[in-house]
Amino acid sequence: MATETGLSYAGNITGKRVLRIRETHVRDHIATLIRQKRAGAAKLDLVLRAIALAPGHTGKRQLPGLVLPRIRYEEIHDLARSPLAYGSDLEDPKVVDAKRKWIAEQLRVLEKLQLLRREPRPGKRPRIVVLRDDGSGDPFDDPDGSPGNSYVRISGELLASGWLADLSASELAFYIAAMIAERYESDRRRRLREGANTESSLGEGQWFRSLSWFAGEDGFSGGNRVLIPFSTASLDRGLRSLLRKGYVSKTTIKTDPVTKRRFETRRRNLYTNHFVVGGLEAQESMRDSAAT
Repeated sequence: MATETGLSYAGNITGKRVLRIRETHVRDHIATLIRQKRAGAAKLDLVLRAIALAPGHTGKRQLPGLVLPRIRYEEIHDLARSPLAYGSDLEDPKVVDAKRKWIAEQLRVLEKLQLLRREPRPGKRPRIVVLRDDGSGDPFDDPDGSPGNSYVRISGELLASGWLADLSASELAFYIAAMIAERYESDRRRRLREGANTESSLGEGQWFRSLSWFAGEDGFSGGNRVLIPFSTASLDRGLRSLLRKGYVSKTTIKTDPVTKRRFETRRRNLYTNHFVVGGLEAQESMRDSAAT
């Protein structure tokens, strides 16, 4: 449910409608955490960045990046990990303790990477302050797309719905990769059409990059773009899973859908993202409604 200041995630938690993170953050931290089998820490990082106070939305005594102390660890857990992992009863002390312990473990991982800091509060849980996503320890900010600050957009609705919490490591890798490819394709279309607004709705774009393109292993120059070290095997596992669930679809094409030029070497896979709440079913429902 949207509010004037953001999106209602759960209970008294309000977060961003759209989270922007640097591609260098994906390269240096998110991909590394996934490779180290710490996808939980990677998902928690995204959740914390989505609910942390943004620059310009803080009070006199509140810092950019502050996670409001009234938000309980167990509530944060259920946004980053399936609520069923330890049980859904947040009044059960055993459930609450297990979820708080899991959060504390992931916070230690992120703190070592200088992605956040915990500030002690006597008699209370530490205060969480999310830091800039480049690991510099600088204050939390919002990347603007300038050189060195290219970003990927993450849907706040998918975080709020619990969809992110249920993703496997390979599904998370593919989702982020697909969102990167969606933005690059949108930029390419804009250039080819001389600045025309060709940007798709968030999470609903088309792209035809190979899975080896993200890490720069497809034999083509990466240029100035940020190379993301997701393994092709991991992306392929995530792709196959999300295809089955309806969050992405693909077809084979012989020509570039924008320039209409025939590919010189081989056919390509054209992917369509359906990263909205409900996935492909939501897309079909909207099309049916439009038809009537």
